[in-house]
Amino acid sequence: MATEFLPAYERALHERLLAAVEAGHARLEEIRASGGSDLARHYAEESTTIFRRLRPHAAELLARTRSAVVAGPEDSVVLDRLHGLLNPAGTTGDPRASVFIPPRPLMPASADEVGQWLADGPLLLKHARTARPSAPVSGPRPALAPPSRSLAAPAAPVTVRRLPRT
Repeated sequence: MATEFLPAYERALHERLLAAVEAGHARLEEIRASGGSDLARHYAEESTTIFRRLRPHAAELLARTRSAVVAGPEDSVVLDRLHGLLNPAGTTGDPRASVFIPPRPLMPASADEVGQWLADGPLLLKHARTARPSAPVSGPRPALAPPSRSLAAPAAPVTVRRLPRT
């Protein structure tokens, strides 16, 4: 498994996904906090666009987090809701089974989905921070095992006898 052989890569990938989702979530929070009635339509369009871009990263982060952290019953309900939100019908599975297949277009999003993300997303971020892969070992590496000892030469010369042929 890749996590056994490439811990630095797995950690960097998790950190990158987490940073992208945190940045998108922070921007959505800013839009919600500054929402004025005269610019409500503009903010709705901007927030759904941000959520459309955030969705694939958050779905991958949720998949990684679910396999790494054991959630309580209340958290499991919220994470299940997020799974349904981030993986709309027909989008589960590997979106790019081959490098020759172009990526799927971004799924449309509604203001209700953005509202659900704003309500449930912080729990995913909390679990994703907890599920960070361990850092690669940067200290001294263990020494190699000492070479095996050679067998001592026999005290008397060894004679080889041939067996008679039958």
